[in-house]
Amino acid sequence: MKQQFQISSLDKTLACCPFPAFQSVSNLSDLRELISAEIRSLGFSDYQLIINKAGQGELSTLPRALTESYHAQGLEQYDLVAVYRIENKRSIYYSTIHTHIQQAPLDCYLVRGMQAIYRLNSAHGYYDYYCTVSDNNQVMLMVSIQHVNPHEFKQYVNGKESTLQLLTTEIAEIGTRRFPDNFCNPSLPHISTKLLQVLTGLIQKDMSINEVAKSLGISAITAHQHMGKVRRILRVRTNIGAVVKAMKLGLIEMGH
Repeated sequence: MKQQFQISSLDKTLACCPFPAFQSVSNLSDLRELISAEIRSLGFSDYQLIINKAGQGELSTLPRALTESYHAQGLEQYDLVAVYRIENKRSIYYSTIHTHIQQAPLDCYLVRGMQAIYRLNSAHGYYDYYCTVSDNNQVMLMVSIQHVNPHEFKQYVNGKESTLQLLTTEIAEIGTRRFPDNFCNPSLPHISTKLLQVLTGLIQKDMSINEVAKSLGISAITAHQHMGKVRRILRVRTNIGAVVKAMKLGLIEMGH
């Protein structure tokens, strides 16, 4: 005789909602604490949530001194981790991105900026993060264990990947539904087609501004003026900062 099993209502709830406590969250402070509790139950010491809308650093348990220094130095304009989230769903270790940057035969603002970010994290005892992207690319959850080297950290993450993926997607869904002003795409700044053409040439065609100017049939002075307008619109100080922010906002895409 075949043994019959009855699925309880609790089992059904857990199957469709693996983190039921999130269903009753009513404010961002509660959400922050729930994420923190889930992260620590998995054995991680800290997390940071990267979402589309800027200025949501409160969804993090990283030391205030670290985050304040990060913003004071303007390092967000060089941070490739946030850009990675836009076009990728695959989880990645922060150390993997840093290794590629270290090996790049380049000396430019972007490389130096990423190296500064790594040094800042290391100074506070964060040598690696495991970064998981939600199914809708809205959220990236970064988890870490303070004072643990990258090799040991990877061993610890092993076996927890699927749980972290489910958690990240749950956060994105709850955040979008309950807190749309904080989680949904911000209003995009208006940048004209001719200005975007200069940006696109820089990132997709790997050209200098002078080369972009020649390809568009405009003078180098005009191309530089266009980039000056772009920097003012996006409120950044450098051209590489403009490229990174435009990618974060989805105004341009990485070349293939």
